[in-house]
Amino acid sequence: MVGIYGLLLYFFTAFYNGYRVGYHKQGDVIYSGILALLILNVITYAHTSLLSGWFVPVRSFLTMTLGQSALIVLWGLVVGSICKRIFAPQKLLMVYGGETLADNLHRKMLA
Repeated sequence: MVGIYGLLLYFFTAFYNGYRVGYHKQGDVIYSGILALLILNVITYAHTSLLSGWFVPVRSFLTMTLGQSALIVLWGLVVGSICKRIFAPQKLLMVYGGETLADNLHRKMLA
């Protein structure tokens, strides 16, 4: 059962682009991981309730979800900072139309 849970968590996280560290922003990677976790835990709760014949207490699932969410946040921050150290930002020469267009593009790139 744990192996199936791990496999489903891997696939859901990959589906929501939770492994694209360095390509997406740290917040987006963390959000993707937590979203995949929430969807999987709802499915697992429904599956567990159907197998047991009645509703299982939600408290244990909420505790598990909060603990896993904390690990996802920690993982996203640590791996994101390692990725930033390995692939440091480079200086960029921006050649673009007029001055106002270049300012608008600069603001979009920083956001």
